Amino acid sequence: MSSFASNGGIGVTKIVRCKDVGVDCDFEARGSTEQEVLNQCAEHGRTAHGIQELTPELVMAVLFAMREEDEKP
Repeated sequence: MSSFASNGGIGVTKIVRCKDVGVDCDFEARGSTEQEVLNQCAEHGRTAHGIQELTPELVMAVLFAMREEDEKP
């Protein structure tokens, strides 16, 4: 799930882990866009942690914790 960039074919994957936002959980969300990662986090929050809705504060925490990981195809 990486995006092809014009910088020599290197894609960038966005990544965040539950632990990055203070939750003792090994879940990791990866995607090519912030929205893709947020969608994964929302689904995981519902199924694993009983979070029915990502509050604006939780979205900001996830976005702040999100990192980019370079990938080579």
